[in-house]
Amino acid sequence: MFENLFMDTDQQGSITYELIGGDEVIYGPYTLTSLQQYLDEGRIDGETQIRVSGTEDWMPLGRILTPTAATPTEYEPSAAGGAADINVMDALKEGWAILQKNMGVSIGVFFVGGLLVALSGCLIIGPLFLAGPMAGGMCIFSLKAIRGEHVEFGDLFKGFSNFGGFLAAFMLGSLYLGLAALLGFVVMTLIPGAILYFFGPTSIAGIFAILGMVLMAVLPIYITVRYMFAFLLLADGRAGVGESFKMSAAAFRENRGAICLFFVMAMLIGAIASMTFVGSLFAQPWLFFSMAILYEEIFS
Repeated sequence: MFENLFMDTDQQGSITYELIGGDEVIYGPYTLTSLQQYLDEGRIDGETQIRVSGTEDWMPLGRILTPTAATPTEYEPSAAGGAADINVMDALKEGWAILQKNMGVSIGVFFVGGLLVALSGCLIIGPLFLAGPMAGGMCIFSLKAIRGEHVEFGDLFKGFSNFGGFLAAFMLGSLYLGLAALLGFVVMTLIPGAILYFFGPTSIAGIFAILGMVLMAVLPIYITVRYMFAFLLLADGRAGVGESFKMSAAAFRENRGAICLFFVMAMLIGAIASMTFVGSLFAQPWLFFSMAILYEEIFS
């Protein structure tokens, strides 16, 4: 995911450096000024291995540089307690523009990724091993695209470089969704059944049944929007699995209005696009890019 993330246009200084990215690939060359900038932004840290271009000796970046300011590792509310300045419509507009710039490869990545996960559904354990890494690869691809980096079809499979992390994130998200659905099921069926068994026919049983149906619809949606950014945070290397879910939840608390609006717009766009095969090809990368833009605005 680091490819071209640190593209250096600053030619100041005669000494340049190379670094080992999170995917164990060597990138560079970069000037010391650029490395300082990326360190301050939290894209690399003091343990990142670097070397002077043309040499073989690696060393931690912290040996020659330190952050000029504390770089937050988790989402924190603004000083005034308010939400980030988010414009959902602008995010959708920008996401569409990015899709237009990377049309062919974007459609290919999301179509093949979705197809592989769908085909794996024919196997009992298939989705378990593909859904997490595939979602991670799509997030990596989306982050590179919105940052103006070079994207390629192979980015789809970069989620396998952190297979354990994305698998754990998929399982944790599935657990949350399962518990939400289970709660709705209990309220819809078990509680009314117990009321009917002990007290006979009563309107209270009907009320619980209706409440359970509502919960079965609403709670999974709530879980989805609450943890919407967890995979992006993991793909960006900003946190581990548990911390990514915590950070996403914190961001939702601060920006629930904008995030819920985006979710509604995404559902509308997805519903309209699904009416035609061509429309469905455009919708998923467009919405992924737009979500990644919101992520950048909230967590930058």
